[in-house]
Amino acid sequence: MPGGDLHDPARLSIHSSADDYEPSAAQLGEAANRHSSVGRNHRDLDPETRVVMDRSIRAFNINPRRGVRVIVESGFVEEGDDEGLARFLAATVGLNKKKLGEWLGEPDDRNVEVLFNYARTYAFEGVGFERAFRMYLSRFELPGESQKIDRIMEAFAAAFYDQNPSTFSSADVVHVLAFSAIMLNTDAHNDAVPKVRRRGPPTC
Repeated sequence: MPGGDLHDPARLSIHSSADDYEPSAAQLGEAANRHSSVGRNHRDLDPETRVVMDRSIRAFNINPRRGVRVIVESGFVEEGDDEGLARFLAATVGLNKKKLGEWLGEPDDRNVEVLFNYARTYAFEGVGFERAFRMYLSRFELPGESQKIDRIMEAFAAAFYDQNPSTFSSADVVHVLAFSAIMLNTDAHNDAVPKVRRRGPPTC
């Protein structure tokens, strides 16, 4: 599956003029259990904590599975706290977007639990589908594997429908719509997909 266009929300074939999404302070919450808040930028952390934070970010960007262990061992998230890990991943600046998307899409039970909690960190209430979809895709890059994309879209659908239950008839409908938007965008920008020729006037 082609990757370049999938990873750029601005190239999606849904129409929106919204600016890149930045979550509010209330959405970010607390990302570390021994410090007040990591927030979107950790420059205001004390020097010692900043070193540990940078080490955790680097570890995740090299190997997300090992990086999660470093995050827990460093005390930013308690062992088994999937909701806390989701908030940490959503709030922390400097995480590699491609690595984050790949890790969130993994099929392991813990990854899936964190993924669904991660999707809930967005404030979708009262936001239209198109803008919410762009908000969702602004923090990470979609992986290239269709099954991972499907899981990530399912988490989006659950979070969006939970906050906007009157917009669509079910979360399944949102899921299908979101996944279809990704697939249509892929086809539109994939040179391997034959293009339908427009009919012109007959020539003699």
